[in-house]
Amino acid sequence: MMGELALRYPQHSLVVSTGSYEDSAASDARFPQPIDRIGIRATRLRTVQGLALWTWRASALAKTWRPVFTWCAELKPAGVASSNGPRGACSAMRP
Repeated sequence: MMGELALRYPQHSLVVSTGSYEDSAASDARFPQPIDRIGIRATRLRTVQGLALWTWRASALAKTWRPVFTWCAELKPAGVASSNGPRGACSAMRP
C-alpha cells in the first residue's frame, strides 16, 4: 500500500522511510518520492532495535523536511497510526 501511495503523490511531496531490502536501489528509482532506507532489514523494523533506529531516523527526517503530517503505517496499535507534527517512528511524511 505504501508503494501505491508513493507512486501517486505529487513529486517530492512525500518522504517514505523504511528498512532495506536486497537490490532496493533499483526499485526506489521508479518512485517520484525520496525513499529513505535505514540501515536495517525491513523485516527487522518491528524489533526493539528496529523501532529505536526508525524512531531516531524519523526524528532526523522531521528536522530536515518539517512535515505537517506524519503517518506510521507499520506500527501497532492503530491508535498511534497518525499524528500531527513530527513525533514517533514514521513510514511516511508529507512535507
